[in-house]
Amino acid sequence: MLRERIFGGLLVNYKGLEVEVVVSDVESELIEEGIDLMFFWGRPRTGSYVVRKVCSSMLGLFASASYLERNGVPKVIDDLKEYCCFWGGGQAELKLRDGSGVKAISLRNRLKSKSVPALINIADHGMGILLANTLYMANSSSLMRVLPDFHAEGEGLYVVYSNPHALSASARVVLDYALMISMRLLESG
Repeated sequence: MLRERIFGGLLVNYKGLEVEVVVSDVESELIEEGIDLMFFWGRPRTGSYVVRKVCSSMLGLFASASYLERNGVPKVIDDLKEYCCFWGGGQAELKLRDGSGVKAISLRNRLKSKSVPALINIADHGMGILLANTLYMANSSSLMRVLPDFHAEGEGLYVVYSNPHALSASARVVLDYALMISMRLLESG
């Protein structure tokens, strides 16, 4: 996953660096909680901090081999109506794009959660087809891409910090490294 690529690489490349990682599904108060940098999928609601978009993202369809063995592999977008599908948002209509344009499909989102790890865990256990961020899923070895020619536009990855002049040297290293890795991932597709 993206955070493992960023933080794993940091620890290998910057031997003296010490990083505390807090993973949360809710937007934190940086100053109150003593957080230097916050990475957030989707535009953060806070208006009192510096907000910088790191990159855009795409959503793809993913499922476990066990789910696909039990239920078959969908061949076309309309097949998804016969499968258990889930994603983080509450919208009933998904707009999926391929090389020929946009296809809108109405699906019942059987499980909604803002927790991406929870959704991945459920897909991992063979419970359905997950619409998830392709950057986040880049290192997933347990879930397979379904209908790989189709994608939806995902939320951007943002970094939030209180003051660019008050960033510690360690926070600056983390920020610069995260930007570099994100750009490499986007370039590699």
